[in-house]
Amino acid sequence: MIRWIAPATLPGGLRIQGSWSVNWVNNAQPYEAVIARLPQGRGDLAEVLTSRTFTIGEQQAAIPVDVIVPVVNQGDVIVVSGRPTADHPWYIYFSDALTFTHNCPSVVFAAPTEPLVSVREGESASLEITGQLVPDLAPFAASLRWHRDGTPVMDGVSPEGAVISGATTTQLSIANAKPGDSGHYVLIASNSCGQSHSGQATLAVYPLDSFQWKRSADWTTPPPSAAGTSHGNPDDDQLGVPVWHFLYSFGGRVDSGNPWYLEAATPMVWDPSWYGSSGAWAVGNDLNPPIGQSGLTDNRVDSAGRIPVVHWEAPIDLPEPLHVSGTISVGWSGGGDQALNRAPMEVVIAHTRGGVDLARYSSTFFRLNCSSWSCLPWTWVAPIQFSFSGVQKGDRIVVSGRCLTAAEGYPQHGWTTLGDDLNFSYSCSPVEIDLGEPRYTLGSNVLFVAGVRPLAEQPSFTWLRNGQPVDIADPRYFITNSPTTSELYISPSVEGEAGTYSCRVQSACGSIEIVAGQVEYCLADYNHDAAVDGDDVISFFADWDPNSIEADIDNSGGVDGDDVILFFHRWDNGC
Repeated sequence: MIRWIAPATLPGGLRIQGSWSVNWVNNAQPYEAVIARLPQGRGDLAEVLTSRTFTIGEQQAAIPVDVIVPVVNQGDVIVVSGRPTADHPWYIYFSDALTFTHNCPSVVFAAPTEPLVSVREGESASLEITGQLVPDLAPFAASLRWHRDGTPVMDGVSPEGAVISGATTTQLSIANAKPGDSGHYVLIASNSCGQSHSGQATLAVYPLDSFQWKRSADWTTPPPSAAGTSHGNPDDDQLGVPVWHFLYSFGGRVDSGNPWYLEAATPMVWDPSWYGSSGAWAVGNDLNPPIGQSGLTDNRVDSAGRIPVVHWEAPIDLPEPLHVSGTISVGWSGGGDQALNRAPMEVVIAHTRGGVDLARYSSTFFRLNCSSWSCLPWTWVAPIQFSFSGVQKGDRIVVSGRCLTAAEGYPQHGWTTLGDDLNFSYSCSPVEIDLGEPRYTLGSNVLFVAGVRPLAEQPSFTWLRNGQPVDIADPRYFITNSPTTSELYISPSVEGEAGTYSCRVQSACGSIEIVAGQVEYCLADYNHDAAVDGDDVISFFADWDPNSIEADIDNSGGVDGDDVILFFHRWDNGC
């Protein structure tokens, strides 16, 4: 018997691996081997971890062993031993080649399914990260918990009003997401060995009413990098999450078949060595930075004849127009030939999808045609104000400028720069609802009409009675909808239809609920002619006398004198 005594408690337990074998000499009796755990040496509580009976046919065979000891406390004893199963006349040799390893598995996470999830306020979002316990050992299954910006996430209703579920699973669901739910989410797995952290998943929840990004103001400090080694960084909005994914690249050649700003691009990088260590966007094979503190530079010194382009990638669908406003400026310079640099610059701001130009603003800016150093202005500043409609998630807004070429009659070209102070803004028009005056038709039917202004997306209408949706299958209700209106007809038969009626309108820009009116039925107006008079008495007794159920106005299940008393009480007091 061989005994090992645990010197300390081992979180994660112990793993015993290797092989054992038996050799016989003049003996054919089977041999039983065992590995057991004795809690703090108490043999009466021995826990058999694994055992095996060796036969003569397995003489000197190395039999593999792989045993997990899930619980090991200080003072526990691990025993390896063997015995013949019957009396034997000669020798049996038992040996092992075992190793003991402190087993502490950890979770290895895959990258987030979607590193950046963008939704509109009120929509649902889902974040998912999968992981695997390595080694994959069931006794050490880890507990999971999502964290947002370092704070644990709990199931239930968040302080912002979102409904959260899956906080302890690999998939986190956030219904009715609010801008306050935006942030960086990490999944943490914990077991007795410690914690494992997943990669970061970012959730961006955009307000329903509006958001904007002023590029010159919302710039964030790029990470230090050497030219040619990174692609820069996204810009952030007031929520601290990317509104428009910022990309910088060289467009194609001016003489290419496609629009020059849609050609294949070479990513730019941040070079902190320019502008007295202030930094500038640069490209590895071009000594002249194409963007810095002043703006884009069409540097035709680049032998490839390529043009610098800035891209913004839309994070969500925009059902209403994206507004572009601010100013752009074009400046002419060019070292020793500044006075001769007169090539006009063509400026483009375009909406593209999948490399296809959908819409664009373009203008050509001219410098005064002169050859003196005193020629002014050297810079034109132009106000910009226009909109792009139908922008979808993944679409790009590109900004670029290029000097006209010799083929276009302007051979003199130095360095011409394009700067911008642009503001990208989006305002989702709030839902507006106009309720028509309730109209009463024959039989005291009630008609409510709700109408909305035309929206970019067709709204949905929901009618409610006392806060609950009306049952459209009930024949007493009839609803008709058009793209901008909804009508609710009510055909009352008993008092059960009385109540407060409202209309809820939902669109991509949000929802609104407005009370349409109060419906109160007047029992005194028994014949429903909008007047309380003797005709109502005649109509009532026309039903009461033959015991018609319509005369059971107290809803007792029978027609009797109590209905007469109740009717005249209502009739005397009017509606």
